[in-house]
Amino acid sequence: MYLGALNIFVLWGSPLAVSAVSFAVYAITMGKVLTAAKVFTAIALFNALRDPLRDLPTVIQTCIQAKISMNRFSDYLSLDEFTPNNVIRNDPKQPNDVAMAIQDGTFGWSTDAPLLSHVDLTVKRGDLVIVHGSVGSGKSSLCSALLGEMDKLAGSVFVRGSIAYYSQQTWIQNMTIRDNILFGLPYDMEKYSKVVAACGLLPDFKQFPGGDSTEIGQKGVNLSGGQKARVCLARACYSDADILLLDSPLAAVDAIVQSQIFNDCICNLLAEKTVVLVTHSADIIASEVANMKVLVEDGKLMATRQEVALPRYSYTLPLSPRSTKDDIIDGETKDVDAGRLIDDEEREEGRVSKEVFS
Repeated sequence: MYLGALNIFVLWGSPLAVSAVSFAVYAITMGKVLTAAKVFTAIALFNALRDPLRDLPTVIQTCIQAKISMNRFSDYLSLDEFTPNNVIRNDPKQPNDVAMAIQDGTFGWSTDAPLLSHVDLTVKRGDLVIVHGSVGSGKSSLCSALLGEMDKLAGSVFVRGSIAYYSQQTWIQNMTIRDNILFGLPYDMEKYSKVVAACGLLPDFKQFPGGDSTEIGQKGVNLSGGQKARVCLARACYSDADILLLDSPLAAVDAIVQSQIFNDCICNLLAEKTVVLVTHSADIIASEVANMKVLVEDGKLMATRQEVALPRYSYTLPLSPRSTKDDIIDGETKDVDAGRLIDDEEREEGRVSKEVFS
């Protein structure tokens, strides 16, 4: 309150102070004759300048903010434009049994530093491709190249059909679990039940107070890492895309859940789909169910195709005593008080009571 009073005092008292100082300097220091005409003219001028000078700091601040915003616009508009021809869709020159193909491809996030060099890869329809390698070797970059998100510096990329992508960084919206899985698609009860069962979500639904109608917080704050991973995997499976790019979907679950999801989801639910699975699991890498295994090392790909004796749906991944990186155990969940995280706002109607002003 005192600061506001001081501000008003300075605002309205400054013209008087400026006038007094100006007249004193004019008459005493400069030795000029101060007449009534000069005094009234100067006072009128000072009063006219009061409002513009009061708004001057706001104008300066607005100009600084505008300069910062223009710099951001300039940086954004200076970025390289997305080129849709990074990926060729449905090329009639490609054989009908080819789902994806890269021919002598070189990719990078900038032209100065390519991350993947001289890549040759052919994935047929219905193939299960296991991509493995050390951390930072370029596995996620390979997925980005197939999606067309990386700059194609050389070669060609061909993709036939639609793609569902599971990112290594899970993405959860602030809505119910079911809405996160459906992602705008119509609800098919039979299909939905198969997907959530294959992704191992049924035990979690039983522990949530609202089941799959439980509202999820922003970025999945009330879900564990493994639960977020399985919800995102279920979303990709429910999309019914022709090709599924799965970037480490089993890294956040323990060995038991990993084996269950691989058997029920990858080998059974997606048995007719083209699946590119990025994984660090030694059991999955050593399995004989994959049509192709791709080793990524320092931006180089070494692909090995193998003959699969049995169909994918008849394979069962055996459990190994080796320990895996486990973020949760099956069915783990955080305490949730209610199915909805955000309650409806409350309001009262009528006159404002006197207690509000007391």
